[in-house]
Amino acid sequence: MASRVFRKIALDRLSSPEQLDQLVQVTPPRGWAALGILTALLAAGVLWGWFGSVSVEVFGDCVLQPRTSAIISQAEAQELEAIFLLPLDDGKKVSTGTEAHVFLDPGNEQRGFILGDVRSVQVISRDGRLWTQVEIALRPGQSALSGYNGSSSPAPAGLNSSSSSGARIAGKIVLQRNRPLSLLVPGLHGGGT
Repeated sequence: MASRVFRKIALDRLSSPEQLDQLVQVTPPRGWAALGILTALLAAGVLWGWFGSVSVEVFGDCVLQPRTSAIISQAEAQELEAIFLLPLDDGKKVSTGTEAHVFLDPGNEQRGFILGDVRSVQVISRDGRLWTQVEIALRPGQSALSGYNGSSSPAPAGLNSSSSSGARIAGKIVLQRNRPLSLLVPGLHGGGT
């Protein structure tokens, strides 16, 4: 009765020495392909997490106006600056020297932006509320038609202090750039500014 517990075909497969030279397939080829794709995605995620960047930004409306200063040279007299008016809590995060992007066509940010740097940050009172006024010095550039450095698409030609003064525009101030991995591992600060 003990010999009838197993089927004869199963016993023949186990006892046959002819099958020892055949490769036993543990994982089908589709399983290996799925594992390869998952490994590539994981590697891409780790590389982006280490070498990529995530920006912390403050957005707001601003106004273009001619640059004002107590001591100003003749060349600087034609330069423009952007004035941001931010809520007090957002303004506390902004410091001088921080990078800013000024969008001349707020409805179409694909058109590009002009680079600038925060020159001053001050708290002002307007309409019974406290606000943070941020002055942005636009970066001059020789290659652009407008005379200012911008993103990949050039700033519009004819941008000057007389034609653009008082123009309401939009912009953002880049408060910080972090490695994406630093968001998961707070002690990892390398690469952020």
